Amino acid sequence: MTPRADPKPIRLDLKRPSVTIVSGMSSRNKTVEIVGLTLDEAERRLTNAQEGAS
Repeated sequence: MTPRADPKPIRLDLKRPSVTIVSGMSSRNKTVEIVGLTLDEAERRLTNAQEGAS
């Protein structure tokens, strides 16, 4: 079995208090709550970060 490479982190330009881990504290996969961004803005930033990482 080939080891899986860890994905590169995505930066959303948020301050640490704006992000709370809701579930998955000790897991590779996390569910987070972001305060101060609309869903549209969060999706836009994620899309832009993914496109920039390619």
